[in-house]
Formats: sequence, structure tokens, C-alpha cells
Amino acid sequence: MWPDETGRRIVTMSLVSTSTYTPNQQGPLLFSLRFLGYFIFAVALLVMLGWVMNIHSLTTLSPDFPSMKFNTALAFAISGIGILLGQAARERHGLQISGLILMLLMGTSLIEYLLNINLGIDEFFWPDDYSNNLPGRPSPATCILFILSGALMMCSQQVSDRCIWVIRCILGVGFFISLAALVTYLLDAHSLFKVKFFASIAVHTAVLFFIQFLANALLINKKNSEFHKEALPGWRQINRLLLPIVVVPLVLGVLLFHCVNSGYLSVAFGFGIMITGFCMTAFAGLMWNASQEDRWFQRLVAEVEVRESMQKRLATMMDSMPGGVLFLTREGDIQDANVGVATMFGYAQSDFISLNIAQLLPEEHRERFWSVLDRAITNKKMKHLRRRTFRIHALNHNGKAFVVLASVWAIEVDGTVGLGAFVSHGEAIEQQFEALRREVRIDHLTSTANKSSLDARLEQLQAHGSRSGEQVAIIMIDIDHFKVVNDSFGHPVGDAILSEFARRVSDSLRYSDSLYRYGGEEFTVLVVGASESALYELAERIRGNIENLAFTCDDERIAVTCSLGVAINDGRELLVDTLTRADKCLYKAKELGRNTTVMG
Repeated sequence: MWPDETGRRIVTMSLVSTSTYTPNQQGPLLFSLRFLGYFIFAVALLVMLGWVMNIHSLTTLSPDFPSMKFNTALAFAISGIGILLGQAARERHGLQISGLILMLLMGTSLIEYLLNINLGIDEFFWPDDYSNNLPGRPSPATCILFILSGALMMCSQQVSDRCIWVIRCILGVGFFISLAALVTYLLDAHSLFKVKFFASIAVHTAVLFFIQFLANALLINKKNSEFHKEALPGWRQINRLLLPIVVVPLVLGVLLFHCVNSGYLSVAFGFGIMITGFCMTAFAGLMWNASQEDRWFQRLVAEVEVRESMQKRLATMMDSMPGGVLFLTREGDIQDANVGVATMFGYAQSDFISLNIAQLLPEEHRERFWSVLDRAITNKKMKHLRRRTFRIHALNHNGKAFVVLASVWAIEVDGTVGLGAFVSHGEAIEQQFEALRREVRIDHLTSTANKSSLDARLEQLQAHGSRSGEQVAIIMIDIDHFKVVNDSFGHPVGDAILSEFARRVSDSLRYSDSLYRYGGEEFTVLVVGASESALYELAERIRGNIENLAFTCDDERIAVTCSLGVAINDGRELLVDTLTRADKCLYKAKELGRNTTVMG
């Protein structure tokens, strides 16, 4: 059954999977990214404004808590800009440049910690008048989180299966450090300040880091779906279960911790509520996720059924085509073919698919065929050849040469360029064209050439002359009183008389003369190389043969005669003018009583 693997891939590429991201499905994702990017940038801008305007309340949430350093706010502003730029494909380098700046800026501060030196970067942009210990310098946790975030921003545009696990590990470390700082702030902020790694991190710094890594995860999710176009079940699970399994237990745990510390709940009761709440939210999340997966699977099954139906219809269409369709690799191995092309070459379909295209070409034509084909596929300056029909000499199963007409186009599947070709039998096409030409130039009633054929012949003679250079003459013939015959005996009888009339006139002509039906009951004879006397004898022979032979209808004799006008081209006038003179001679013959010949 055609198509095989290539056909299935073509059908697959022609459908839009229900599980991939479409522009409509990316709407909420893009909105979330824009919101997070603007939020990070706005908070960072407020903090920098607090430093510039000396408004300390904008740099810290509480006088007892550390302030967000100017360098940290600047880094967050750069991150926000990078996240906003990273949404547009045309601005992909903006995200990478932002990530590089973050790594350089915070890498310098981290080196200061590691080497216990001061490179002047801490208060380079703005002095810190509030801190006595390492003024203006972000905490080590802040430096590391910005370096991780910068690395994610630099590589989020080139997501591959090899590096996805590294990216997920970086995301995990970033979420862990930022959440650890945020949760410790909520439980016991002063215990956090005792840890040198987190000593000077501000609470809104921890919040922005969590939001920043969330934005990085969304960016990677977006790019991963764009590059792979797969279902991405892992990301679906994370998106669905993040709230019930991570966020809800976290918020519930913080609330219960404060209730226990305040004496509203005992430790055992609070611990019981924590376990019960976690189990219920986890169970509810799993149930909801299972229902969503069932819905996704049902859509997937429906889509597969549609694809299989389309594949069957496509296979039926291709096998029903009078021409042949085949797909082959760049090396010429036939991967797929319909029944038509296999039959054309005299093979069974299964045997034909195992061949190489070179086996179907005469040896003397192979090199030129591959040369033209390679240029048509690879040379950008010869794109017109891809739409061109080639006339190719081919060999059938018995080694007999025949001509085929082939249109070739390139097909790229999984990064590999293949070729498709529509093939038709050249001889059959030429026979069809010849039949069409006959249809256009032949009068079907009398089987003689029609007026279009006469016009073409006159143009040819006018342009090139006769082969022997002899003079050309034209005889116009009209059946006398033919309207009376039609009215008296009916049009079927009139048609029969026209057909028999044309046969008798044709029998009266020489081999080199040509008969044309000019229209209605008028005929034209084109004579080349006859003298004036021979021309008159030919006209009289035609007239006599028509007059002497009786036409019958239902045993009733019908007398038929004809009038003739003859004109000779002297080489000084156009042939159409000669035709006009012959027509005038014909009308003069009718005026003289019909059944006569007039030469002019």
C-alpha cells in the first residue's frame, strides 16, 4: 500500500498535531512571560530609583532586613529586558547578550569573594551608604543565582535533547536556592542572616529570583516546543502538578508553622493537618492530571484516526492516477512508488521499490541525468528547473528504451533531502497531443481538414512557399441548392450528402492536392504545381464526378451539382487575396446558372 514511511511523514507534516503548541495555545504562555518580564523590570527600576533618590524604603522591605544592592537591581533590570526580548524570534540575540552581561557582572563579584579582593565593581555604578560590611556587594547566593540564570538565558535558544537535563539541573539548583532563602525568610529571617552564603540577600531579591527562574523555565518550555514540535508530556505534568504538589503544601506549611509558634495549634495537630493537606492536594492534583491526560489521549486517538483515513485516501488517489509518482533518496534509491509508475516500467510494485533509479536509465544518459538533477536541486540560481518537465530516456523491465516526461522536486524529511518525481509515458502523451491536434484541425462530419487547418497551411505557404517553388492555386467549391436538399429531406440526409460529396471530391484530386471544408456546404482545394489548363481540367473533373454520380435516399434519386471558382496565385499577391478572388469566381459561377467552373 502506498505511501509507506515517506508517505506517512508527508501526511503527518500536513496535519497540525493537537498536542503541539499553536499560536493560539502560546497566547497564555507569551502573556505570562511578558507579565513576569515587566514585573521583574519594574521592581528593579523602583529599587534603582530608591538608590538614586535616596529613598531607603524602596531598597528594603523592612529596616531589619538587608537592602537589595544597586548592582543586584541593575542585574534584575537586565534580566527583565532579556526575558522580554527572548519572546521574539527576531530578537533572539538580545536574550543571549543579557545572559552574558549577567554572568560577567556577577562573576566578577563572585571572584572577589573567592579571592578576598575588591575590584571596585561593588560601588562602581552607585555608592552604598547603608552597609558597613562589603558595601554594594551582592551576597554569594545572589552572584551564583545570577550566573545560573545568565547561563540559562544564553542557552535557552538552542535546546536539544543532549543539554535538556543540564538545563533542568540548573533550574532545579536555582529554584532550590531561591526557595530556601524565601521559605527561611517566612519562617525565621534572622536565622538566614547567620549563614554567610545568604547574609546580605534581601527578601524581594529572593522573590524576584524565584520569578526569574520561573520565567526562564517558561522560555525554555516555549523554545523546546518550537524546536521539537512534540507532545512534551514532562512539561505538561510540571505545569499541572506544580500548584497542588509544590505551591499549596509550601503555603500551608508556612501558615501552620506560624500557627504552632503562636500557640493556636499543637505541634502534633499542626503536623497532622500538614500531612492530611499534602495528601489531599497531591491526590486532587493527580486526579486532575489523569483526567487531562485522558482528554489529551482521546484527542490523540482521534487525530491518528484522521491521519490514517487521510493516508488511505491519499494512497487510493495515488494508485488511481494514470501517471506515476515515486520518491527516492539523493543517491537514487527508490523509497516509494505508486502502482502506476511500477506498471509503466513493467515491474511489480514491491520489486520496483527495491531498485535504484540508475537501473532504469540507459548508461549513456545516466551522467547527464544526475548532473542536471543535482543542479536543479542544489543550485539556487536554477530554481526554475525544479518546475520544469524533463524528457528522459528510460528502460523498462525488458531493457527496451522508451521516453518518459518527469517533473522533479526536493523533499526534506528529518533533515535529509530526498526527491519526488511525477512521471508520465512520453509516447502516450505525444499520442494524446496528436489526437488533440487532429481534433482541432479535422472536420468530424466529412473527415477532411477544416478552415483552421486551411488558414495554417496558407500561412505556411505564404512564409516559406511550396517545396518545389511551384505556383499555388485555390479552388472554391459550393454545393448547388443545398438548402433545398436540407429542407426537403432533412438534415441527416444533408449530412450524409456532405460526407459523400467530400469523399468524391477527394477521389478526384491528385496526391499532392489538399481538400478542406471551408464552412457549411463550401469546400476549398489547395493545388500546388498545376498549369492553368491542368487546373481547369481538375476543376471540371470534380464537377463532372459530382454531376454524374447519383445520390440516393430511401431509393429516391437526389440530383446534386456544384459550382467552382478557381484562382491562381502569381506570386505578387497574398494567398488570402487569391482565396478572395477564388470566392468571387465562385459567386460568378452561381450567377451564370450554377454547375459550372469560372477561372479568374
